[in-house]
Amino acid sequence: MITSLWFRIWFRPRAAIREAVNIGALRSAALFAMASGVVQSFVAAANHHVGAGTSALLIILIAFAVGAVWGLFQLGLLTTLLHIVGRWTNSPGSFWDLCTAVGWASVPVTAALPLWLLATAILGRLVFVDPQDVAWTNLAHMLLVALVALGTAVCLAWWWVVLAKAVAEVRQISTWAAFGHLGLGLAVLGLAGLFLALAGLLVMRVMHGSHPTESTVLRM
Repeated sequence: MITSLWFRIWFRPRAAIREAVNIGALRSAALFAMASGVVQSFVAAANHHVGAGTSALLIILIAFAVGAVWGLFQLGLLTTLLHIVGRWTNSPGSFWDLCTAVGWASVPVTAALPLWLLATAILGRLVFVDPQDVAWTNLAHMLLVALVALGTAVCLAWWWVVLAKAVAEVRQISTWAAFGHLGLGLAVLGLAGLFLALAGLLVMRVMHGSHPTESTVLRM
């Protein structure tokens, strides 16, 4: 059942999401979200070229540990934001149905995980080093790195499409309206981040102003 849904979500995402929600596949949704977080950790490691000073084994261990936590956090955050937007727009669908749908929308990203593991098994930490800093002598190795990059980009792009269709299916709205829900949710997140940043700056300024400066102390 789960394997069948994994394949069907690529071609009939709304139908697959509806079936996953109907059978209450929340546990598998959480696992897919964790796997998605691992892939995103691999991407972050490659973008920051951590392979220049870290072994492949350590990168893998950290990516699985941090990525799993990040994936679950991302699942909870996205679900909460979309649930808030749904309440504002009086859209149907429960929080847990939405959580299941968002988790299952991570399926496309999980497809990139075997690519990263295969490339790391063959090339080691070179996968996480800037390609321009590597003296490539094997054309196949260069093509493998390019395949990982291209495959991951396609998977991440399709993730957003499936995510919108997942929201649309749970909320019983159009895919374009679901993109609007996603945009509004991200806008709420951005405003919350801006508010926290401004509040932090204000607190730091107040705390700094509450201490006498060196010149003031000397005059006293």
